[in-house]
Amino acid sequence: MFYPKRMGLQKEEALELCRKVVKNSTLFGGALVVNWHDRSLAPERLWGDVYRLLLNEIETQKAWFGTARSIAQWFENRRKIGFAEVHWGDSGTRVTLRNVNSSEGPPAAVRFYQPEQNTKTDIPIPENPGDSVDIHCGR
Repeated sequence: MFYPKRMGLQKEEALELCRKVVKNSTLFGGALVVNWHDRSLAPERLWGDVYRLLLNEIETQKAWFGTARSIAQWFENRRKIGFAEVHWGDSGTRVTLRNVNSSEGPPAAVRFYQPEQNTKTDIPIPENPGDSVDIHCGR
């Protein structure tokens, strides 16, 4: 980001670009991987300050920092979750889930999108398999 032959960004420009990536990750969900060094294990040319500021920025978004093992386990558990039953009604939707296992990291959630209103609602998944989650949406 900083090399003149690359993006040639100044510190604040680079941080602003990184903030946009963090915001998209927060907005749409998913994993954010920061691969800071492509040539060395230490920050080059005093860029460590920007790296620390970026990590602080990510931390303010209440991000989960996990090891490769714990992240892989979290995604494996998430992929096992399934819909046992879905009931649609005038007052909302009732979802019954199966294979809900607790693991280190953020709780899984059912995300309900309402494109016409440009909104999303995240409903945390209960810890015990077979529990149901009630989602009430405006009609």
